[in-house]
Amino acid sequence: MGHSLRLVYDFALADGEKPRRLVFQNPRHVWCATDVDDVVVAMDAAVACAKRGAWVCGFVSYEAAPAFEPHLRAHRPFVDLPLAWFAAFDRPEPCGDREAESDVHCTPASTCEMGAVNPGTSPMWWTGFSQPYREVVEDIRQSIARGEVYQVNATGRIAFRGRVASERLYEALRRSQMATYAAWLHLEPWDIVSVSPELFYRRNGRAMVTRPMKGTSPRALRQEDDLAHRDHLLRSEKERAENLMIVDLLRNDLGQIAVPGTVHVDRLFDVEDYPTVWQMTSTISCVLRGEIDTVNIFRALFPCGSVTGAPKAASMQAIAELERMPRGVYCGAIGLWTPDDREVWSVAIRTLVGRRDRATWVYGTGSGVTWDSSPEREQAEVFLKAAVLERAGITPFVELLETIRLDDRVWFLYEEHRARVLASARTFGIPLEPRTLDEAMSACAAQHPEGTWRVRVCVSLAGNVTWEASQFDGSHFAATIQEAIRQGERRTMAILPEPVDRRWIWLYHKTTDRAFYDRVRSYAPEAFDVLLYNEDGEVTEGTFGNIAYELDGTWYTPPVECGLLPGTLRSRLIRQGELRERVLHLTEIDRVTRWCWFNGLRGVIPVVLAGSHGHARRSDRTDPSRRWYRGERQP
Repeated sequence: MGHSLRLVYDFALADGEKPRRLVFQNPRHVWCATDVDDVVVAMDAAVACAKRGAWVCGFVSYEAAPAFEPHLRAHRPFVDLPLAWFAAFDRPEPCGDREAESDVHCTPASTCEMGAVNPGTSPMWWTGFSQPYREVVEDIRQSIARGEVYQVNATGRIAFRGRVASERLYEALRRSQMATYAAWLHLEPWDIVSVSPELFYRRNGRAMVTRPMKGTSPRALRQEDDLAHRDHLLRSEKERAENLMIVDLLRNDLGQIAVPGTVHVDRLFDVEDYPTVWQMTSTISCVLRGEIDTVNIFRALFPCGSVTGAPKAASMQAIAELERMPRGVYCGAIGLWTPDDREVWSVAIRTLVGRRDRATWVYGTGSGVTWDSSPEREQAEVFLKAAVLERAGITPFVELLETIRLDDRVWFLYEEHRARVLASARTFGIPLEPRTLDEAMSACAAQHPEGTWRVRVCVSLAGNVTWEASQFDGSHFAATIQEAIRQGERRTMAILPEPVDRRWIWLYHKTTDRAFYDRVRSYAPEAFDVLLYNEDGEVTEGTFGNIAYELDGTWYTPPVECGLLPGTLRSRLIRQGELRERVLHLTEIDRVTRWCWFNGLRGVIPVVLAGSHGHARRSDRTDPSRRWYRGERQP
């Protein structure tokens, strides 16, 4: 672990200071707690080392809460992500005058220059709940009505895959967010990239300050609109009540460890500006009792009330029931101890956790739900807080996509399209209501009563449906294989020279991220389409249609399990008995007597393969580890 370990902190160590860059490598000691019983032991050892003059850095995961208070409920932690991790260093590494420019005024996101990460990531998808988010909000409101809780902070995850240069990602996110408590923890095999604006607590000797953040409003492009959003946040009874609940919770928490009479609310309902949001904060201070150490502080305060709700124990119980996966470092704490008896901890929000050996990244985002919450507003807040990812240049959020043919107000294969997009929505936790989809399509058909139309239907992560119609040449349309063969015209397909990886989830779902397929088609721009095959040499599909092939007088199509989109026309042709499913290996291409390509918009089109013999022979020598992954060769 020590060989590749690198920690970068851009923390404000005192009020009024700009963040100071501290870089740590080559630790003298590392403590890693993977069991609840080991967390306090590791923290005590880390604190003792800091008291002997070391710099000590680390993090505490949200699921470590029962280590400090056994009655607090949390999910079982991730298998190999530590519950707590600390490392001791003699001193920071020299890094020159590289203080973070946190004093720059934060203008709205769309008017700022974005950092370009361009990581080549997969599309993002929303996960974290076993039910649509609006139902989560309603469940919490019912708990509030029963008097079980006052507020619950419900969080989900935005996940994506891609090999990302984590240091560049950190710098882009830090600059785009202007975070006061940014940190990059480069461990093995984890990368933790946090650009948190929220202080968990800062301690200098016995003086302690905490600054909870609760209450959010979006930024706007026009200055007058932007200031109106700020003023609305200041006046909002809901946001002020939400903030005050957490202030009261933290005042009570601090009362357990403070000298009596020293807990003060120094500032209430401040509004801070960040590139994508206005955030409401309050500041609470106290003087700690002489015997209080870090373990006592965590026992009283952790996790921070702003990421749980109130009361803390009941809200954490609700979170454990509603959220279907651990939070990990997200909503935990990242911090450091200095040799001069100071410590600073952030609340680990605006935090990405990556697993380098799997090229996976997860970003947590959430909102505080109260009785006055509306599902739509809370869902909007969740994605508003994730806008920092787009601002840093990471792949924009993907939408589900269906392209449907409309002939004289009659939809072709509507039930098949409807079933497919609803299935994808369920897979990615998108709250798409069938009625919402049906109403949008009815409106589209009513507006286009005549002619043939290509209708592009998009479903957002929030479950919103939009559509766009363009006229389409519907002549020479064949809905069956035999009808297409009678028409006689044949198109030419090329074969991709290297395989795709059937494990890539986006082969099975149609989305607005078509970059992979565009890159594949650019391989043979003169061809009608390009035939794909997987790492085992099994033919799969084209880039915008499925494939049928005739073998020994019977028409077949590759099974979905080979790594392909379950096409709508494919489903109908199988159901009607025109097609059977069968795996086709590249070594069998010479035996195929006829080919057809098809999709739900263009119908069935006879095709021939260009250079099929040569490609089949070359594929036998292709190293299976070299695959086209989103159109890019991966080692």
